[in-house]
Amino acid sequence: MIKRRKLKGGIRNWTKRIDKVFQLYIRLRDTNNEGYGSCCSCNKPLHYKEGNSGHFQPRQYKNVRWHEENVHLQCVYCNRFEGGAQYAYAKFLGFEKADELEKLAKIKVSFTDEEYADIYYKYKELVLEEESKKIVNNS
Repeated sequence: MIKRRKLKGGIRNWTKRIDKVFQLYIRLRDTNNEGYGSCCSCNKPLHYKEGNSGHFQPRQYKNVRWHEENVHLQCVYCNRFEGGAQYAYAKFLGFEKADELEKLAKIKVSFTDEEYADIYYKYKELVLEEESKKIVNNS
């Protein structure tokens, strides 16, 4: 269990902080014990340090920004230069799930500092858990 500290609040601070740990968690989650996985859109093999955390629905939609089913390991090319390769991403998710995420994205939400802290610490712990799996199996 990670000891919680008092952190500076505000949407911008929390968003930057959460994005960092959440995106690392996604990249770790979507890779094997050696840290390798494949792009959810084109299946290109890549290491978690080389990939992106690609969002199916854009990050601007706060309701799905940190939704685990909306974000997967994606190569830099598909994520940044192919606009997320949306059709291939939707096929990867399944069109029913893609529609569900699209509807969910349109629902407006706001978070309190306490809710932001809960999200941050949840993913900070998950990152440590995932990293320990990779380290133990790489020894």
